[in-house]
Amino acid sequence: MMFFIVNKNDGAETWEYHYSLVIGTLKSNIMLVIVFLFWFLYARKCYSHISFLLNKPEYNSLRIIGTLPRLKQLVLFFVVAIWLLLPVLLYALLIIYIGFLNQYYIQALLVIVFLFILLLGASIGHVRVLNNSGVKAIGGKRFKRTIPVSNFTLIIIQYIFRHHKLTWLGINLFTSVILYVIVRNNTLSERDIKTIFLFYSFGVMCNAILINHARKFEDMYLSFYRTLPVHTAKRFLGYVFFMLILLIPEFITCYILSPGHFQFRDATNFSLSGFGLLLLLNSVSFMRSFDAKEFLKITMVIFCLQYIIIMACGFVVLYSLLLTSAACLFWVNYQKYEPNIDF
Repeated sequence: MMFFIVNKNDGAETWEYHYSLVIGTLKSNIMLVIVFLFWFLYARKCYSHISFLLNKPEYNSLRIIGTLPRLKQLVLFFVVAIWLLLPVLLYALLIIYIGFLNQYYIQALLVIVFLFILLLGASIGHVRVLNNSGVKAIGGKRFKRTIPVSNFTLIIIQYIFRHHKLTWLGINLFTSVILYVIVRNNTLSERDIKTIFLFYSFGVMCNAILINHARKFEDMYLSFYRTLPVHTAKRFLGYVFFMLILLIPEFITCYILSPGHFQFRDATNFSLSGFGLLLLLNSVSFMRSFDAKEFLKITMVIFCLQYIIIMACGFVVLYSLLLTSAACLFWVNYQKYEPNIDF
């Protein structure tokens, strides 16, 4: 393991070297994000390996696990994930210990939550692979028999990242760079924060282009989903997940900037307000079929109203109104929505 490979560095013994390395990681949000990225890639590789084995004919005997209750399957695969990630988990224990010892409580808790999500996500994925192996060979390829309803949002996300990834990258690069450069190089007052938010929300608002593309794609190819017996709340949660995925770079940027240049309160306000704005735009898109110009005009009106609210009432009122309005508009308009496929 890397812990024991390192012997001495500039006169520092093994413990002192790793102690300083961990402290440096906990102090820097950028370093912590990089560590999380490498852990994710390692966990993804382990997950792919196990999924590959579960689909191999010589491991068909493992299908007997599918007869167990789902919770027990989840626990068994959770244990498997722990063993596969054991090197990471052992070093993470050191990071958590040093973090709590030096009062880096938030960073230590983030490490715990992130690793738990990795383990739980891998476990859920393995259970799905084990129980959804029903495939048919057609023309030398393997296809699932049906598209599960739970994959509806993933289909839209896949469409966006396959056909509009450059648009998504451009929008998020613009927003993240603007936010990072302004916040990093300025001492911010309360009024400055509100002004910076206008630049930030303008970048977030540009995601309306992607929402419009997603709605057209859904109307054209996924209209069957509207006839399925799925509760409106579950449909809404699917779009919540979609908006969260779109804003991942902004969330990471806000985290990197806090608390050194950005208070956690401001980072939370920016994240919730940007998320609420996108969720509201998505709900507005179900009022009727809009072409791109009409939708962008409505987006600009919402942007102006947002400016008035934030200057008069502050962030809490703003994102509370955005989230509440998004939920109400979706609930009222989703079932009444009539798609127009004459694009």
